[in-house]
Amino acid sequence: MPDDSSSETNEPDHRHSLILATARRHFMTHGYALTRMESVSREAGVSTATLYAFFPGKAELFSAVIYDAAEDFGRQMAKVRAASGTPREQLLVFAQSYAGFMRDPLVRAIFRLVMAERPRFHEVAMRFFEKGRTDFGMVLMDALARMVDRGELKLEKPSWA
Repeated sequence: MPDDSSSETNEPDHRHSLILATARRHFMTHGYALTRMESVSREAGVSTATLYAFFPGKAELFSAVIYDAAEDFGRQMAKVRAASGTPREQLLVFAQSYAGFMRDPLVRAIFRLVMAERPRFHEVAMRFFEKGRTDFGMVLMDALARMVDRGELKLEKPSWA
């Protein structure tokens, strides 16, 4: 007899991810005010009861979408953080990665969404920007600090650069 426990375990995660991806598109396209939970559930192919089981309300769904986007962005920066080479080469990789990241229409749409909803979701916006500062800023500060340590660059404080 087949074991269905693995499919039951994976099913909620799949639906959760599907709801987040669908909600991200809706929030980016329509903004917070015009996004409807029913539309998200219908497009995601889940019942509204399932949607509300994962996210008690639209505010929680929005917060989860922004958190998920910040995690995606952090994973992109982890690739830059893992880059090897001299600090100069790492700075070049950082600059190219950052430029590519900022050119991404999805990234720009998320930034616009966070900025537009910042008055309503101040804490969500601040967490989003703080995570970005940490994910991006630490990579840059570490590379600058190594350049200072090797005498390749003169800075009083790499965090100010």
